[in-house]
Amino acid sequence: MRPQQCHGLGEFVARTSPAEFLVGNVALVTVRKSEILVARLGQSVELVFGDVLGHARSSGSYQEVRVWGEMVNVLWERGDVAASMNLEDQFDQLGRKSDIAIFCSFLMDNFEGDVHEHMLPRLGTNHSHLIPVEDYARLERAVDDALRETVGPDEARVLESRLLSRYRPPFDMPHSQALLLALRQFLPTVADPVLRRSREFYSASGAT
Repeated sequence: MRPQQCHGLGEFVARTSPAEFLVGNVALVTVRKSEILVARLGQSVELVFGDVLGHARSSGSYQEVRVWGEMVNVLWERGDVAASMNLEDQFDQLGRKSDIAIFCSFLMDNFEGDVHEHMLPRLGTNHSHLIPVEDYARLERAVDDALRETVGPDEARVLESRLLSRYRPPFDMPHSQALLLALRQFLPTVADPVLRRSREFYSASGAT
């Protein structure tokens, strides 16, 4: 799903319930302003957002705070991967220091080999959970069908068991997603056709 792209709405500081957002002059920071402060002038995320978090908690109503951001995606889509990952690391440090949960959204193709090989493992260093697609059940069926078609039904069962027993996932994710990443790590020549067919099966089942 594409991250929300609303002008002037770069960061939300939320209550524990993801449906309730603290909306006000302090809670909302524009993408443009934050990007200038953090990415261009080199100021730290803590310097820019520390007061935001403190204000959110000061009233006593927001002791547990969740932060959602898409600035990392803005930089990613512009092709500035280094700046995006630097911002990821800074938010991770802020989250650990301030005891907050951080949600990041990226516009990435989950059926692209380079994303599986490089970006998802990198993001796993800063995040505990991955939400790769909207429909987990559909992804499960697509990957199962693609693997059986590629290596045969009998070999698919054996291969899946062996791969997942060896694979150490960088974060919590659906079983089928872990299988795709395990294939990419251990059997890249098999991963390519499985990923290609997984895309086709996933897209086809969503169109019906």
